[in-house]
Amino acid sequence: MYKTEKMNLIQKSRSFLNRYQKLQILVHSASVDYTYKNYNVERKPDFAKVTKEDIAFFDGLIPGRVVTDDHELEAHNTDWLHLVKGMSKVMVKPKTTEEVSKILKYCNDRSLAVCPQGGNTGLVGGSVPVFDEIILSMNLMNKINTVDEVAGFAVCQSGVVLEQLDQYLRDYNLMVPLDLGAKVVILAVMYQQMLVV
Repeated sequence: MYKTEKMNLIQKSRSFLNRYQKLQILVHSASVDYTYKNYNVERKPDFAKVTKEDIAFFDGLIPGRVVTDDHELEAHNTDWLHLVKGMSKVMVKPKTTEEVSKILKYCNDRSLAVCPQGGNTGLVGGSVPVFDEIILSMNLMNKINTVDEVAGFAVCQSGVVLEQLDQYLRDYNLMVPLDLGAKVVILAVMYQQMLVV
């Protein structure tokens, strides 16, 4: 009986701590300022600012997959914990490596800064723009191309979520040999695949 009571007390304590931590995050996120202000970072003058012509180019390249709505961009300008905040005014959502290549070539030619973004579930703010970078969302690049059961590997696009890949591989009696707590997108792990395919 004592052991059960002790376990219940531990569970109640953990529940209280979780609620307290969530409350702290909510209070902090309500007052979070732009990252560049919090970390005293200056925008490099070498980078151009996004123009209407740039947005028109992206719209022509990937119609219907260019986001400029501030409300929709808010979730992509803020990290999962609401601790860092950027101010991007445009997000592009390619579906193929060819589209990514054309977007990056255009941005390079125009000196436009780019912030690649997967699931935006990281805990260090690395996928959040600091200034007005163009957010390159990998969310639509989520196809698993092939699975080699003998060699034990899979080829997939850079937007595949680890949890999704792990579930898919179960049918092959395989698993993803790493587990990132946030079940993040494989942006960093599969980045080279995106450039090669």
